[in-house]
Amino acid sequence: MKGKKLITLLLVLVLAVSVMLAGCGKNDEPAPAEDKGQQEEKAPDNNANKGKALKLKVEIFDRGNSPQGSTMKDNPIANWIVQEVKESTNVEVEFVSVPRSEEVAKLNVMMASSTAPDIVFTYNQDLVANYAKNGGLTDLEPYIEEFGPEIKKNFGDFLQYGQFYGKQYAITGKGPVTGAAHVSYIRKDWVEKLGAELPTSKEEVFTLLRRFKEEDPGNVGKDNVVPYAMAAGKTEKYYENFVLSYADKLEEKDFYIYDEYLRIIRPGTKEGYRKLNELYNQGLISPDFALDTSEKQYKQDIASGLAGFFTDDRLKPVDQGWITALQKNVEGGELWPVNCFENAEGEYYRNAGSRLGLRIMVPKANEKNAEAAIKYLNWMADMKNYANIKYAMEGVNFKYDEQGIPEFTTTMEDREKQGIAKTYMNDYAILYRNLDFGSQDKNKLLDVKKYQADYPEELISTIWNVRFDGIPYDRPYFTIPVEADSKFGPNLKTVLREMAAKVIICTPEQFDQVWETEYNKFMEAGGSKVYEERASVYDEMKSTK
Repeated sequence: MKGKKLITLLLVLVLAVSVMLAGCGKNDEPAPAEDKGQQEEKAPDNNANKGKALKLKVEIFDRGNSPQGSTMKDNPIANWIVQEVKESTNVEVEFVSVPRSEEVAKLNVMMASSTAPDIVFTYNQDLVANYAKNGGLTDLEPYIEEFGPEIKKNFGDFLQYGQFYGKQYAITGKGPVTGAAHVSYIRKDWVEKLGAELPTSKEEVFTLLRRFKEEDPGNVGKDNVVPYAMAAGKTEKYYENFVLSYADKLEEKDFYIYDEYLRIIRPGTKEGYRKLNELYNQGLISPDFALDTSEKQYKQDIASGLAGFFTDDRLKPVDQGWITALQKNVEGGELWPVNCFENAEGEYYRNAGSRLGLRIMVPKANEKNAEAAIKYLNWMADMKNYANIKYAMEGVNFKYDEQGIPEFTTTMEDREKQGIAKTYMNDYAILYRNLDFGSQDKNKLLDVKKYQADYPEELISTIWNVRFDGIPYDRPYFTIPVEADSKFGPNLKTVLREMAAKVIICTPEQFDQVWETEYNKFMEAGGSKVYEERASVYDEMKSTK
């Protein structure tokens, strides 16, 4: 049977190659497998091939970067899932793509009009709570009890993070804390040409930025050097680590209040923005970053060898091929990860990735298909199936080593020729952000093996070390909703990003006035209400424990 499946998969891939061009997707964590004994186990088939097939529509994010000739509904990974799920569970899956950039707005429309797929998801906890409060979601507990043995086995107590108002309205994707969400990278070859050492503090970074500008170690022309590359995309990744290194130490309650998108204006961060303002006015930060909302110039500066330093998602330069592009464009060009944003006590804090992933739901209007939904998710909960999705199918693109750790046997270029974008491997695997092998050594080895066909072990190991160096910013987690977040949060995120850009690019003399004006806009746009409700929720939850 296994040989038959592999032949079928290879035929699918051969057909895919003839119509698809290369593509790439966003970074994410690797997908470990269980030990060899567990790998051979198959999840119960739940009477898989008996009776009429169940129909199921499943949401899938569409990031608009599928290889030419493919879609999120039709590509090697999607086709493999459809085939395997039908064979294993007798559920016929149809994927419904939703633009990632507008997934919340689209989901709201579909939920309101009862046109949503049978399985939907979001990272927005308060949105889930709002749907649950208004009777829009199916209680999944009885369906998990009957059709979800793998879910029960692998999630256990973690299911509590999908419980709202006393019912199991969601299954929350899981994974261990992933280390720093954002990592800083520097042109190691430039540092070496200057006879300097890799920076371990902010002051050392500032010195190097000035020397990059004044001494032009890359011979690109002083007017072309971008010492500190930055953009104004839909995230705070470019400056969050920096400004948090200026933040005051907080008690647990304040950690909860200033969580997620509010981290970037924690008490003390104003001085971090003031320093960025100083660097910008010295010509050390991308001059037009506030206009670069698409990241086009930012990425071009990195790949072409003009940028000396930047901060981005932890593995973005690896996953998106920026390092490879730099090496092709600049002989000897080398990007290297560094941990250099220490706080007042000399400690490294990091914005750690959450253990909580997507909140996966079945709309109340679709409860008739809840059995099929849980059978599908139960299939997805099996570690072997998950690894096949994340690593593009055992025997085709990966194998297990003697410890049961998956390792790629093909390069990124090889997989692109098959028509497999990295997005596919990430966005279909909705139940796990990443898995834990039970030891940091094995988890680190997993990262190394994931990239061994494309990058040297030393680079991946160093990225890992930087990500886990220091103390994570942490806070208590409550499932009680913060309604003000649902109401004002989406707009406040935009307000804060605009505020950051304005206070960085204004003149030093204007800084305090611009800060005050923009902060008042934030408070009037709902920030004050979010603060008040978060404080109230914290007090309520603590009083019940």
